[in-house]
Amino acid sequence: MEKRIAPTVSDPTMQRVITDLYDIINSIIDMVDNKELSKANQSEPGKINVVKSGSEYTLEVKAKDGWYQLSSNLVRKTGKKEN
Repeated sequence: MEKRIAPTVSDPTMQRVITDLYDIINSIIDMVDNKELSKANQSEPGKINVVKSGSEYTLEVKAKDGWYQLSSNLVRKTGKKEN
């Protein structure tokens, strides 16, 4: 995701508020862009995530020394197809 640039306004107080908001937005963008670091800081070992990218699925597993990813052909065994 691309970082945002704060627009310029003539009022210095409003400019400071806008700049602060854009700094917060950009820090959120950084966290989203760096999801592996974000997950490592928020999860305990043993956590398992299922990640969907398009029609592909991967499993991610948290270990003591970081995240590991298992890519494979996953086949649905039961349940209705969800969009």
